[in-house]
Amino acid sequence: MRIQEWAEGLAHFPRSAFALDRFLLNLLHTVAAGVSEEPLPPEMPDWLARACKGIREKEAMREGVKSWVRLCGRSPEHVSRTTRHWLGLSPTDYVNQTRLAHLERELRISSQPIIDLALDAGFPTLGHMYKMFKARYGLPPLQYRQHHRKVLV
Repeated sequence: MRIQEWAEGLAHFPRSAFALDRFLLNLLHTVAAGVSEEPLPPEMPDWLARACKGIREKEAMREGVKSWVRLCGRSPEHVSRTTRHWLGLSPTDYVNQTRLAHLERELRISSQPIIDLALDAGFPTLGHMYKMFKARYGLPPLQYRQHHRKVLV
C-alpha cells in the first residue's frame, strides 16, 4: 500500500517541511481520489459507468440495490444481466463491494465509531458487515483500523 510506503519514508528520512508536505499532499490526493477504482472497460455502456460513480455517493450506498437500479435507469433484469457481464458481479455483490471499499477507506482515515461508519455506508446489520469485511480484508474492522493506524504513527 502506498500510504504505508510514504509513512515509512517519512519515518526513516530526516524530517523536513518538504518531506512532510510531500507526505500530506500524497495523502490528500489519495483521500480525495476516494475508492481506489479499477479502470472500467472503455466499451462499457456510459449509463453503467455513470452508475458506478453514482453508487459511491453516501445516499446511494445507503439505499443499496434499489439505488443502483435507479442510477442505471434500466429494468432490474437488464441491470442485473449487464452488471454481471461488465463487472463480473451481481448488483448486490457490486453494491456490497462498494460499501466495503468505502468502509475500509474510512477506517484508515477517520476516528468515527465503527457502527457509525457501517450505518453511513449502508450496512443494515453489524454482524453481516463484520463477516463480509473480515472475508475481504482478513481482519475485523477494529483490528484493521488499529493495524493501519500503527503503520501511520
